[in-house]
Amino acid sequence: MSLTGSERRLRVLVLSADVGEGHVAAARALSDGLHALGAVDVVARDGLGAFGIVVRHLIRDGYRWQLRWAPWTYAGMYWMGTHVRPARAVGATVLAAAGQRRLRRLVRDADPDVVVSTHPALTCVLGHMRLRRRLAVPVCATITDLADYSFWSHRGADLHLVMHESAIACVERVAGAGSAALVRPLVAARFLTGADRGAARDRLELPAAGRVVVVSGGGWGVGDLAGAVEVAVAIDETTVVALAGRNEPLRAALQARFAGDASVRVWGFTERMPELLAAADVTIHSTGGMTSLEALTCGCPLIAYGSSIGHIRVHNRTMAALGLITVADSRAQLAAALQRTLIDAPARLAPPAGASADAAAAVVDVRPRVRPTPRWRIATAHGLACLAGIAVVLAGLSTDDAYSLAARPFELRPVTHVATAQPDVALIVRARPTTAIGLAQALAARGIHASFALPYPATTTLRRGLATIGDETLPELAPGRRTRWLDTREQLRRAPRLAGERRYLVPASGLEFGQYLLGRSVDASPVAGRWSFDPSRPLTARLSPGDIIAFTANGSTPRVLAAFASLRADGVTVVPLSKLLASSSTSARTARAVVRTTAPAITTASPATMPTAPSGA
Repeated sequence: MSLTGSERRLRVLVLSADVGEGHVAAARALSDGLHALGAVDVVARDGLGAFGIVVRHLIRDGYRWQLRWAPWTYAGMYWMGTHVRPARAVGATVLAAAGQRRLRRLVRDADPDVVVSTHPALTCVLGHMRLRRRLAVPVCATITDLADYSFWSHRGADLHLVMHESAIACVERVAGAGSAALVRPLVAARFLTGADRGAARDRLELPAAGRVVVVSGGGWGVGDLAGAVEVAVAIDETTVVALAGRNEPLRAALQARFAGDASVRVWGFTERMPELLAAADVTIHSTGGMTSLEALTCGCPLIAYGSSIGHIRVHNRTMAALGLITVADSRAQLAAALQRTLIDAPARLAPPAGASADAAAAVVDVRPRVRPTPRWRIATAHGLACLAGIAVVLAGLSTDDAYSLAARPFELRPVTHVATAQPDVALIVRARPTTAIGLAQALAARGIHASFALPYPATTTLRRGLATIGDETLPELAPGRRTRWLDTREQLRRAPRLAGERRYLVPASGLEFGQYLLGRSVDASPVAGRWSFDPSRPLTARLSPGDIIAFTANGSTPRVLAAFASLRADGVTVVPLSKLLASSSTSARTARAVVRTTAPAITTASPATMPTAPSGA
């Protein structure tokens, strides 16, 4: 993708993220380098905004809160991400789902020839899009840390720009051969000019003689800055410049703490880091990242102190192993490191010899390397995901647990009581179709009329026979195990309406969520007995007007009839469900029955309190 005079201007989209200052600084330095090449249009955008307000807040402000107030939470999340692959996969999936739609729109509006990411979250989503054929142009990713290569790298990125040769093999293990290029550190050009120390101190109004120590907490001002200042200022003839970044409470606290010490200068965020690093004898830094690269580029000795969690710890340990910085885990170690650097062997470091390749030139010359996932694999993955989702939904609809969870908060419970001014209770009898007529006649002779719960469709002869006696039929859903619940609509479609709405009896095994939803699709609502009994468990509860009673007619006819002996003893009339519904208030006759919230959905008599069944009716 090299430029010639006859080619159109190359357009590069540079995406940054204001998570600290390092990612923004890297994007700014790269944009400046691209402008310097000429014949390149650079479009710089905040890519983090593509994730939406919530995710952006979690990534940026949540990370800042963790570093300042609860670093152990970030350490735990970092450990999960680096040691538990499923956790990292879940995080990548969530990022892709949250950001790819808006990020794709952002890229489409910019219409670039190359997209550059300076933050791992952006690289993750862009790589995901690249592999799935949703991004046709090459993707470059900058890696400014010597850590977290599994986060910074992605198989979907065509090129990774690394700042040290030790990173090449690590990146290629993740992203494949040829996916990494060694370039000069992504720092602003002002860090490369080699400013004179005396002139820099004069411009910053720092003492020309003596030692200058810079204590930096990064753009967000995190870490033990106060401890570092105390250790540094204890060295004779030392001026300390403490950088609190954009952390105004920290800046105010440091100013108050060292107000009486003229050798301590407390600054907030500054754009004068090139001059400050040129003027300093050593820098104490707590967060790694870009400040490390800037100090090394200027030849300023660097001590890592004040924060040792997550990627910061790994980055600092890696740089220390390469002989680039000194790590101090305590104030005593920091004091010893300052003694060696400032007193025992004071000297400026030569900028590390490294790559001569320019990052901007590498971006311009990038070649597409990523092979998008074959379409058949993408289609297969989508198909399997859909099937898995359908299986989960069907599993939930095929159990009564889902209905039980949703019934109470969403008021989906079956009707068990009807508000009425009449002394009526509704009786629903579960009976076999072959015995229903005989049982109805026997009950009618005792002044009891009921709704007979039968599998639908019931025969015309049976319906007419029960109607002649003064009874009625009511659908009872079959147990919906496995896929039988899918027949719910067919079971209820031709059921008669009671008080303007179809009703059905909840299966004895329990109602499944799928059955409830399909029942509502044909305007059918569930009913259940507030009290349930059978010949082996006579009803002992005191009935209230409006109660619904469910009876299971199993056993011999004498035993079945004996179980009804106590129904007339409470001064109530036993009627079919339709009559109870019709006896409710006028305003409720065409509406749904009112559920008494103080009554349980289904109540069964306790065997311990059941009296012996009478011997006759």
